[in-house]
Amino acid sequence: MKDIFILGAGGHGKVVYDICRSADRPVAGFFDPNISPHTKIHDLEVLGGDEFLKDRSFINSAEFLIGTGLPKINSKIYENLSKSGGVLAEAVAHKSATVSDTVQIGRGTIINAGAVVNIDTVIGENCILNTSCSIDHDTKIGDCCQVNPGAVLAGGVTLHDNAYISSGAIILPGVTIGEAAKIGAGAVIFEDVAAGVTVNGPKNS
Repeated sequence: MKDIFILGAGGHGKVVYDICRSADRPVAGFFDPNISPHTKIHDLEVLGGDEFLKDRSFINSAEFLIGTGLPKINSKIYENLSKSGGVLAEAVAHKSATVSDTVQIGRGTIINAGAVVNIDTVIGENCILNTSCSIDHDTKIGDCCQVNPGAVLAGGVTLHDNAYISSGAIILPGVTIGEAAKIGAGAVIFEDVAAGVTVNGPKNS
């Protein structure tokens, strides 16, 4: 079995590590160009920055989870890792998540504590299903999508690659969210949203 390393040692990286611990998935260390090597994050060490991408023998001996929740940085790490021949680890879910055994999940996807993923849902690679989000039946989620805390995707929703659903947003049944579209916190989406469009949530009164 290959060692697993987390790319990014900030807040989300720590969450990914905690999920791995919950799921009994050992992690060998962090890589983060913005944190000094040998820094301890709980009981793990930051081993370096992104220079490991040039070491083909290391790349071939390891698997990776991406530990940043910032969409542009996350997607860039995913792209660079893929170009270097790196392989994402199998998806990991917190022990308190509820995931139907019919769900198909791509490599590198992270399912946080309290998330619910219902029957016949298909999830791509390198997605983040954040704390206590709800994904209902027959939903299709592309690669590098993020569904944030408390968001709800009702039955038959489709998210194309890099879609971003903010905290507390509700996507109603059968709606399609286009590639790289962003849905604001607390928004309720009744109809399809085109690629690259941002839909804001309700404003404070």
